[in-house]
Amino acid sequence: MPVSRLITTRNVAAAAVLAMCLPPANSAAAQSASQPLIVAICAPCHGYDGVGRDVQIPRIAGQSAIYLKAQLHAFRRGARKHPDMSMRAEDLTDRDIDELAGFYAILPPG
Repeated sequence: MPVSRLITTRNVAAAAVLAMCLPPANSAAAQSASQPLIVAICAPCHGYDGVGRDVQIPRIAGQSAIYLKAQLHAFRRGARKHPDMSMRAEDLTDRDIDELAGFYAILPPG
């Protein structure tokens, strides 16, 4: 079938309606689709947006991935101590740490 027969007013209208139903690339829905599951371990305190809601909880959104990895490794091995962070970090794998650091590093600073 020639392409000219596929491009009809009806098909163009259907494509436009479909495109309007899709979330913008930078929307929360698009971001949540790319969130690693492990983010749920940090979200109760730091939020999915990396912005702690308490003065005792640092904002980690937009921090360097290298810095975030170093801090998580330090908590995991006990070189840095905090009751909640040490407990949460002790079971993180290297891959978990990479995913968390990568996710929070690309978020806009809060």
